[in-house]
Amino acid sequence: MCGTGVGPGKPLSPDANHLFPSPLQAPDPGLPLNLNFTHPALMILTLLRWMISSFTNQYRRFWLPHLIQHAKTIYPPVYKGGGSVCRLSDGTVLKTGPAWQIRAEVDAMHLVASQTTIPIPRIYDIWFDGEKGFIVMEFIDGENLRRAFFTTLTEEQRCHVSRTLASYLEQLRLIPPPEKLGPPGWIGAANGGPFCEPCLSWKREPLGPFPSLSAFNDYRVSLYDKFGRIHPPIAVRLAELRHSMADNQRVVFTHADLHSDNVIIRVRGKGAEHVDVVAILDWGCAGWRPIFWEAFKVMWLSPRPGIWKEKLVDRLWAGMEMDNERELELSNPLASDPHIHVVLLAAFRPQAQPSEMLTLAEFCNVNILEA
Repeated sequence: MCGTGVGPGKPLSPDANHLFPSPLQAPDPGLPLNLNFTHPALMILTLLRWMISSFTNQYRRFWLPHLIQHAKTIYPPVYKGGGSVCRLSDGTVLKTGPAWQIRAEVDAMHLVASQTTIPIPRIYDIWFDGEKGFIVMEFIDGENLRRAFFTTLTEEQRCHVSRTLASYLEQLRLIPPPEKLGPPGWIGAANGGPFCEPCLSWKREPLGPFPSLSAFNDYRVSLYDKFGRIHPPIAVRLAELRHSMADNQRVVFTHADLHSDNVIIRVRGKGAEHVDVVAILDWGCAGWRPIFWEAFKVMWLSPRPGIWKEKLVDRLWAGMEMDNERELELSNPLASDPHIHVVLLAAFRPQAQPSEMLTLAEFCNVNILEA
């Protein structure tokens, strides 16, 4: 049985903790399996590459704390990722996180690399130390789209970047779910395990996997049941939102964290096509979601949603506008009703001023009713 709430849950298959065995994993101490004995030169070259890669990875792991400290004196902080991502060398970065999420991210990146033409960083090494995971991946030189979109790019270049991103997201939607995980329709990470979704849990706890879209919809609405018990009109509105959710929509592969910080571009001139998307970063939230989820998350994450809606979301969301409106309301509950905020403030913080507004983090992470 799949998990249906917060917590690790059970993967959808016994070996789903790492569904895609590949060179993206940490090097095996044994010999590589793809030796070509009919071409001695190729065999020798393969062995040399394997030996150099194995030595480099072992050296990097052993000296990792010193490499990190040395890199801090040479390279500026990595803009994306906060403390979880740091430079190691001219061509590499290190990303750390919970082992379950690192494993899911690596599997998602391998799936995308094998099924699409989307540019993503190359992974050089991955390993685990208890509950913590480590990825060493390629550093992609370029410009952050957040800064460039409203400063460097022309209007024609903005449209070109948006068309490119829309085409990449369409490729994601066409990835078939692995047959070994059962029939399509479940919600989870690329490897069939739990996934990360900040709009549902600011603590970034593992969620699911969910056996069906119906179970996923039930869970999302249930997050706000506690507020319905405080203020009955909330319960009525939640029931209306749940009724409006279709349980038979397509479930497709989704990046789920596509904001402008996660897009790296290079500008070669002023022409409309003189700008290239050279990398899509941060696949830690990727997995199988309802078809409207990508566009909803673009709007939810965007600092200037109006521009993104015009340039990108409308390309993804044809016919799903009601899903957009519903999900934005559900992700920012009660924002339009000051009276409800006063009621909830009394329950949360008796000494709070009525003018204060509760944040989604407080909504999701404070247990105000146990029964």
